[in-house]
Amino acid sequence: MPIVDFSQYPYYPALRCSTGEHLGYRSLGNSDKDWIIPVLELSQRGNSPSLDPSIANIRQTIGARAFILDLCHEPAPDPHISANPRDPAAERQRVEQEREAQEAYNRGLARLLDPSDGFSAWRRLVTTFPNAIPVIQYTDADAQARQILRQAAFFSRTGSIAIRIRQEDNARIFEIISQIISVIDSPDHLLIIIDCGQGRQRLRDRANFARNAIGRITEGLDPAQIALIRAVCMSNTFMKPNHDGLIYYRNDDWGIWRAARESFPFLFGDYAAMNRIRRMTTFTPSDYRATVVYPLNDAWLVYRHPDANDEAGWGAGAEEVVAHERYQPVPEVWGAEVIGRAANGDTADVLASRFWHAVKVNIHIHRQIGAAAVNVAGLDGEDEGYDE
Repeated sequence: MPIVDFSQYPYYPALRCSTGEHLGYRSLGNSDKDWIIPVLELSQRGNSPSLDPSIANIRQTIGARAFILDLCHEPAPDPHISANPRDPAAERQRVEQEREAQEAYNRGLARLLDPSDGFSAWRRLVTTFPNAIPVIQYTDADAQARQILRQAAFFSRTGSIAIRIRQEDNARIFEIISQIISVIDSPDHLLIIIDCGQGRQRLRDRANFARNAIGRITEGLDPAQIALIRAVCMSNTFMKPNHDGLIYYRNDDWGIWRAARESFPFLFGDYAAMNRIRRMTTFTPSDYRATVVYPLNDAWLVYRHPDANDEAGWGAGAEEVVAHERYQPVPEVWGAEVIGRAANGDTADVLASRFWHAVKVNIHIHRQIGAAAVNVAGLDGEDEGYDE
């Protein structure tokens, strides 16, 4: 496992194992990849009965680069049951197959989250990724405190480690993190990811969560230890669009980060502009709205085509983006090339939503690398604030 100086990487994008997210990252230039250590979350691909496709996906995406390996805790969704199936026998067979896949996936996830022997199943999986920085797993900090510490002790023997905390976690996690900091070789071998969640509401409350969390963690530590603590304020304010046409959509993740940074020198993290929607069933809508997103440093230009199932929408959206006053200067990245080609009528190889998710992720990560390098260094201009 690698030992990493987290302070040298101001931006931490978190990606799950969707085609669009990984394609967007893979299409970055090496110079961009050198500036980040992404958080790659193992998550279910399609209706797979195991994490094997996601494991293979991460290996292909990351190669030999250092990365942070996390695990999505969301269980597999229930099978979709049609109200009026055309072929009842085929419907029963499909539902049975999806139920078997769901149960198999959830059994595998439960094994990885079993706290026995310091989450030994998760630790065994992590060892198959020699270039991974493991995220310490837990589901109930109060009940699993000893096993969380045991897990951290095992991982910290071989390299850097990370831990991710959320607003819904038991407050005992703050004490546990303080204990981890006190026993590892150096506090800067641990990256604390404070995940403020997603949405465009309660922004001040979410920033306060980050401020309060780091305050609870550092309480009682000596100044020398506190100076070596590395923490990320992570959030996501890119939500699923529901408008028609082109809008300017402000990136409020920077507002959350600025408010949190009033109390601690946080690094910056986000979900790479991917809205996380938990699947409740395996149902996949057949309709789509062609959507083109052009990320800026502090906002997104978002075009959503008014007509459903219209492949021409991606070209139309690209044209509107290119004509916008904030389109220039254009970054020299794959995603911007796709938008430029589409604006000129060339959409032959990108007529599916996954490609346009990849375009968004690719440009977004590239832009945020630069924005974080400036903002985290304290060189940003006047803060525009944000609306509650």
